[in-house]
Amino acid sequence: MKFLLILFFPVLLWAQADSLTFEDNIQKAFTNAKKGMYFAFANIPAKKNDLSKEIIEQDKLLAKIKLYKAVNGVRIESTGIYNSYEICITAFRTYQSLLKDGFIKHIPAEENY
Repeated sequence: MKFLLILFFPVLLWAQADSLTFEDNIQKAFTNAKKGMYFAFANIPAKKNDLSKEIIEQDKLLAKIKLYKAVNGVRIESTGIYNSYEICITAFRTYQSLLKDGFIKHIPAEENY
């Protein structure tokens, strides 16, 4: 009997470690969405008006990113993905705030009124 308990104990631990709660899954999807936001802010194109990218790590889709230039700033939609969970974050940042935070070096000429 002790032999069976010792044999199945690692299997029980592995099964418990593999099952994540709903909150854990949502948190991982949210973390992936934040990674997409940081990627988009760091890669704002100088000449294009929109950008669509996907972040893939170890053959798993982590985030889908859409970036649109607006009249006085940038709108970013980042969808974080973990297993079957998706979290979408949408943010608008003005060129002045992007310049202040160091994401861009200058305000584009079209927007400089």
